[in-house]
Amino acid sequence: MLNLIFSWKFVTTTLSTTVNTALLIVLSLLLSVHNVKANENIPTVSLSSLGDFQTEFTTIEPANFLNGQSLTGKVTFRTGENYSVSLPFGIQKISYLVKNGSTVGRGEKIAKIEGYEVHHFLDEYESVKAIFSASELHYLTNKRHFNDKTLKSSEWLAISQSYFDAKLQLEHFNHQLSFLTVDENENVYFISPENGIVSLKNVENSKSVNDLAFEIINPESVKVEILIPISQQQNLSHFVVSSNCQLVIKNVEMLANKYHSRVWASPATNNCNFRLGQTLTVSPVYHFAGYKVPSSSIFEFENRDFIAVKIVDKLRFYPLTIASTDQENTYIITNEDISNKEVLASSVSIVQGILLKLGAE
Repeated sequence: MLNLIFSWKFVTTTLSTTVNTALLIVLSLLLSVHNVKANENIPTVSLSSLGDFQTEFTTIEPANFLNGQSLTGKVTFRTGENYSVSLPFGIQKISYLVKNGSTVGRGEKIAKIEGYEVHHFLDEYESVKAIFSASELHYLTNKRHFNDKTLKSSEWLAISQSYFDAKLQLEHFNHQLSFLTVDENENVYFISPENGIVSLKNVENSKSVNDLAFEIINPESVKVEILIPISQQQNLSHFVVSSNCQLVIKNVEMLANKYHSRVWASPATNNCNFRLGQTLTVSPVYHFAGYKVPSSSIFEFENRDFIAVKIVDKLRFYPLTIASTDQENTYIITNEDISNKEVLASSVSIVQGILLKLGAE
């Protein structure tokens, strides 16, 4: 008896579960059919059904580019692309003769430097030159003796070592002096080693030996540094700063900066007139395969966005996906080619009302 009761409950439970599953499948299919009819099989509407309402049409334009949200850029240079000049000795005073960020030529005076170590350095230079001259003469004289086998190898080695040490010391001083010039009054100045832009931004307290005196940046090295979200990096084409200033992408770093990628860009023309250190607002521009339509032409029906396109004397409705909008236009993607077709740009709410009425019937 108990077995019969158990078997009956099992059968009824199984039947109930099967029926519920079947009902869910049927309901799902009905909803799917309803969505297909609402979204894809919308009937065309005759233009005459709009009556006396004003109808304006606009030609649909293909859109190859899409503007993104504004980002911040900084006019700077990549690490290591600057020419740094350091103090070869301690100073008491430095008087800069050029403006920070100005363009200078090679050999142009940058700053006047003063202090007892300045003249001590020049005196030391004269001593190094004299020592080298004596070492060079001693070296050349004894070189003949060594070649004649009249000089021991150990003695020749010591003479050679002394000569090359003096030569290396002189070369070191010559290198330091390549950044200096002395006028007829024995005033000492720093000069620029290259043509470029002078930067004094890190030299406020530079008075000790090896402190940074100034930097020279080649104008070709000046770029706009932009951090762009990694998720927005794909299909990036270029940047726009203003109507007459665009930036060409030069390099996209592969190393991530948390959620961003670092992009380096340069002006496409000479119209930008940036200053080193300047902060910019830039608009990223992306490659895009879609269309541009007036924002007023888009309406919603059955939870989807549509446009109404003129086909002879009727309106046909195309479902779409909105990619972006600006002040007047909306950038859309559709599954069909709608290039150069006429889209309804006015009285769209009237068309929407007609469709809602048809849906109710």
